[in-house]
Amino acid sequence: MELKTCKGVCMKVCTTAVNGRKSETLIKVAEKIVSEYNNLDFSVIYTTVPVNEKTIKEIKNILNCPFIGCYTEGIIYDGKLVNGAGAMAISGIKAITEMSRSPSTIGKRLSIFSKGSIITFMSLLTENISSTLRVLYNYLSYNFSYFGACTGNFYERKSIQFTEKGIENAICSAGINTKMCVAFDHGWKVMKGPFMISKYFGNRIYELDDKKAMDVYCSVVECCKNNFDECRKKYPFGFLCACGKYKLRSPLEYYRDGSIKFLGEIPRGSVTFIMKCEEEEIVDAAERAARSAIHSYGEKARFAMVVDCIARKQLLKKKFNDELKRINEAIDVPYIGMLSIGEIFSTSRVYVPSFHNKTVAVAVGGD
Repeated sequence: MELKTCKGVCMKVCTTAVNGRKSETLIKVAEKIVSEYNNLDFSVIYTTVPVNEKTIKEIKNILNCPFIGCYTEGIIYDGKLVNGAGAMAISGIKAITEMSRSPSTIGKRLSIFSKGSIITFMSLLTENISSTLRVLYNYLSYNFSYFGACTGNFYERKSIQFTEKGIENAICSAGINTKMCVAFDHGWKVMKGPFMISKYFGNRIYELDDKKAMDVYCSVVECCKNNFDECRKKYPFGFLCACGKYKLRSPLEYYRDGSIKFLGEIPRGSVTFIMKCEEEEIVDAAERAARSAIHSYGEKARFAMVVDCIARKQLLKKKFNDELKRINEAIDVPYIGMLSIGEIFSTSRVYVPSFHNKTVAVAVGGD
């Protein structure tokens, strides 16, 4: 696929993607990047193909710079979904990477910068994601913007994150010394609520308004055991954020005791809403997020990153291609994106990073 480039006052950016099914596809992407720029300071790499330590070493030798990457079910590039490998490379910035199962270790390492952006990829098997993000924030504070995702293949329970140091099924993070602007949207609206969360623990809600959570959910969305999988795709739960938008939580499964398990922890001391959607509004929301991020950064924007929840693709089906095209039309700088299993970001109004579902988030950076 065609290389996309952008040159600013200090910064140079290059993005590309290659279709393929073997690990050699990653090598091709790295070589393609270096054919355009050979003095790189940082790279982000996405792959849908197998990756091993040998491949990582080869990429390290080719790029000769810090990089961070992950396994995903799809790479977003030039308005299309790519199966293979994709990358964004930047020169003119400072970057440092770290990978660990301990967020405090990562926080200490990346605090070498006094301000900038933190890019984080987490295993889909990571427990207490929200708590992990709070630990990172406690070390790095509001001087940073945060952006990333939970990555991998949910149904295969497969998750791979990596840096130039190797592969780790844990947390991989990078700090860069430029602060990105982040915008997000999803397109869901309130169907009914609020409901008081009477009883919950971790990522399970047991009772809403002192009734079994599953009974309440079924009464609102006309759900039953036979169509729960379809209902959960269209009707997530929403939690009002400080920015005025809703944070979504996707139901995963229900239990005999009437409780519902979610992808991500339930926010403490909160009420919740059951949300609904129209497909066209979901697509519109993706474009709004992209345009808002570009507009917020302004004329010095040089690159963008996109995370788009795979649940949106599963719901929209063929219309998901329209969503990708609309995002592509809205972003006028080189960008790379991925299908995520949960979206991680902070915003200009809410500095603490949080974990979302069914959402599109776009981060824009530059000179």
